[in-house]
Amino acid sequence: MVRSIGVDICDTNEIDRLLKLKDNAFMNHTFTQKEIVIAKKHKDQAQYFASLFAGKEATFKALSTLQSSFPIDLRNIEIINDIDDDPCVNLEISLMKSLSIQHILISLSYSSHYTIAMVMIE
Repeated sequence: MVRSIGVDICDTNEIDRLLKLKDNAFMNHTFTQKEIVIAKKHKDQAQYFASLFAGKEATFKALSTLQSSFPIDLRNIEIINDIDDDPCVNLEISLMKSLSIQHILISLSYSSHYTIAMVMIE
């Protein structure tokens, strides 16, 4: 049963601009080390980071409808590919249990300028 959904659209050019900031604040405060390592291997890093960011934001929105008072750091939401190369969301087990989450489904799509993500929580 679907308990919550979240959707986000992200401007790839804006992510590219944020990634070019000298202090790396956006990257270091938004993405896990694993996500950064994987993203840096991609030809179009801005597009890859934009898809991660849209996925994190969509997940955050879906989680927020389940528990509005629970503080969530975007680095606690990890977007990686599974063994079939499909995107998936990794959350801490304690968060999954505390919110009684069974599954998190994610879909990512992009064009040259935008990335969209949709997340469904069961």
